[in-house]
Amino acid sequence: MLDNNILIIILLFLFNICIIGYIKFANQYRIVSIPKNRDSHIEIKPKGAGIIFFFILLVIIINNLSNFEINNFFFITLCSIPVITIFSFFDDIYDLSWKYKITIDLSTSILIIYLFYDNLKNLDYFESNIYVLIPILILSISWFINLINFTDGSDGYLISFTILNIAANLLIKLYFENNINYFNLCLLFISLNFLYYNYYKSSIFLGDCGSRLIAVILIINIIYDFIYYDLYIFLIWILSLLMIILDTGITLLQRIFINKKVLQEHKDHSYQILTNKLSHKSSLIWMILNYLFFVMPGIFLYINNVFNFIYVFIILSLLFIYQIIYIKLKFK
Repeated sequence: MLDNNILIIILLFLFNICIIGYIKFANQYRIVSIPKNRDSHIEIKPKGAGIIFFFILLVIIINNLSNFEINNFFFITLCSIPVITIFSFFDDIYDLSWKYKITIDLSTSILIIYLFYDNLKNLDYFESNIYVLIPILILSISWFINLINFTDGSDGYLISFTILNIAANLLIKLYFENNINYFNLCLLFISLNFLYYNYYKSSIFLGDCGSRLIAVILIINIIYDFIYYDLYIFLIWILSLLMIILDTGITLLQRIFINKKVLQEHKDHSYQILTNKLSHKSSLIWMILNYLFFVMPGIFLYINNVFNFIYVFIILSLLFIYQIIYIKLKFK
């Protein structure tokens, strides 16, 4: 097994070579994102860079896969990401039917639950409510995959969101003196590297294969932390993801009760509105400032027992709801 520190240096070097080569390949073979009504970009750009993420992360997983126990983080990730990533790469190329996408999302959700099942059923409340909770978990995972997938059409937004959440998780693990997940550390370095190519104005998008890959990795982290670490870390994931969850929830309610067009493509999310009315940079700054001045301080007030989780959750929710509604009313 190659030393992980040496491996990540080698892989970062290879990552840059592969991305540069892939940009030329994608342009040549028209693996491109043509702007749609829901997208925030207005130019044709190559997509599908998530497939490079997949192969780089695959090397890291294999290098750290010391055993094939079903509860091993690397084994769970190895089983969960190939099908949805490879399928989504073909979707980036051929724009496959939404029926196939839903089937793959649900199948991946079921697989993740299956891999975690032995651990979940040992939880007191899970076993007694298993027939209710499993369908809810499957649908929630599928919804989350699509939620993350939707954010890839804006320069730098999804990769910045990934960096902020993974960095927050690593910092919290350090604070609690828990073992650092080396996979997440590698993902953070690769994401920071990719930001160079994806930041305003981006030269390439992750594509569905990248966004769905990231969504599955986040889901595995959330469930794994819930099972194997203190409840604090699971609740911190909720606070960390709260901003994008509320934006999606409020936008969905808007589509149901005001626009009356739930399934039609749209640009009603707050970050889309900021992008369209101001600039891509403004949506990124909005997200980053919220993390720096509200999310992270709220998390650290919570873990230091200054305020309990419910209080922090309510305060952050009110702050984000106010901002989201203000943006929708002010700029729409």
